[in-house]
Amino acid sequence: MAKSTTTLTGEVTPLAAQSMRQPMPSVYVEEPVTIIIFGASGDLTLRKLVPGLYALYAQGLFRERFAIVGYARRSYDDSSFRERMREAVKSFSRFPVEDARLDEFISRLYYHKGELEDIESFRALKVRLQDEARYPANRVFLPGDHARIFFAGDSKSPTGLNSLPPRTPNLGREL
Repeated sequence: MAKSTTTLTGEVTPLAAQSMRQPMPSVYVEEPVTIIIFGASGDLTLRKLVPGLYALYAQGLFRERFAIVGYARRSYDDSSFRERMREAVKSFSRFPVEDARLDEFISRLYYHKGELEDIESFRALKVRLQDEARYPANRVFLPGDHARIFFAGDSKSPTGLNSLPPRTPNLGREL
């Protein structure tokens, strides 16, 4: 059976004239925030999430108080997790990496070992996050590669900023 090919012809019509196009305004994370990445030892975190968060930080889009907590079952500590993420940013960042800026960013990363199915691991994480001087009360939860979990909104965030963004499919296994 012969393969059929389809050739698309025509032209693309922009939605707005070039003279009307404006650059997107910069958006800042105004409130102090803790970003918790579940499945933080996985490929998505290494290749996309942490390098992307570094790019936001390097462009000045995070304010002074923020923390990023990686949660996974591998036996890392804060130091070994930071070194692994440092190498990930150097390898996969699409934004130029400055050593001084990278050092500042990496110092905001923490690691918490735990199983996704173990309630005691979550209780230990909850206790750790009570240190609001280090981990601001506004929380954003990011699911990594295998973190398929749902969070009920039971938080005492002063601004109500607690969210679980929609998870993109794992292109290698789910599509």
